[in-house]
Amino acid sequence: MKLEKYLLMKKKRVSDFAREIGVIHCVALRWVRGKAIPRKRYMQKIMQMTCGKVNPIDFYEQGKETGKQ
Repeated sequence: MKLEKYLLMKKKRVSDFAREIGVIHCVALRWVRGKAIPRKRYMQKIMQMTCGKVNPIDFYEQGKETGKQ
């Protein structure tokens, strides 16, 4: 599941998510928009926080959908 979809489903703002995961808003926003891929330690936090609903492959597939890799 894409991070954006997860946040919408949980009705969670990007700024709240960023605070919980330990990054600044603009970093989390880049992840949500598919402009950047989280580093390993944040990827692990995202997987843990979302109970595995958002996982690493979702970020790589996101780049393919937008024509970026």
